[in-house]
Amino acid sequence: KDGSLINAVSNNITVSPNVPSKLSVQDPSLSVTAGTVFTVQPKVSVTDLYGNVRSDDNTSVITASAVMADKTPVPNNETLKGSVTAKTVVGTASYTNLSYNKVESGPIRIKFKSSQSSITEAYSQPITVTASTTLDHFDITANKYTEVVGNPIVLTIKAKDLNGNIITAFNSLGTIAIDDSQAQVVWTSPIGLITDAN
Repeated sequence: KDGSLINAVSNNITVSPNVPSKLSVQDPSLSVTAGTVFTVQPKVSVTDLYGNVRSDDNTSVITASAVMADKTPVPNNETLKGSVTAKTVVGTASYTNLSYNKVESGPIRIKFKSSQSSITEAYSQPITVTASTTLDHFDITANKYTEVVGNPIVLTIKAKDLNGNIITAFNSLGTIAIDDSQAQVVWTSPIGLITDAN
């Protein structure tokens, strides 16, 4: 009667997520060693259009695959290693042992796709994969395998890790044995020094 306002409080209002629409990614490690299980594994949640997690989803299967950073296929159909499918529990799928064996020409991403076709796929941030620093073997190739006496043959020596990736930081002394008493090895760099694994 005196014109003042009276505060009022409504009953509780329950807001539920809208229909499943997309995937939300918690990124894995963004710098990894080839062949080594990612220290931080990804988690992927099913959400509505507004980013609310569908916590009632316990049935979706999310499949992970590798693509290049620009989302094009990786060369030679290289694949992620480990368990690449995970089932949602309370709306979120968790991976436990993903790894990648090859060093590509640039970073990769992980693509996540739901078993529900109506849900938009998602991608991780770019992941840089580097070779292990542990030497596994050398690849040795020659520019020719038949030559006359006195003409040079150029050998290319590449230091490789267990997965066949070039160890670009490798710099160590080495020797080459030639199975011919008449053969000579002439180095164009200091004897036995491999200065470039490429």
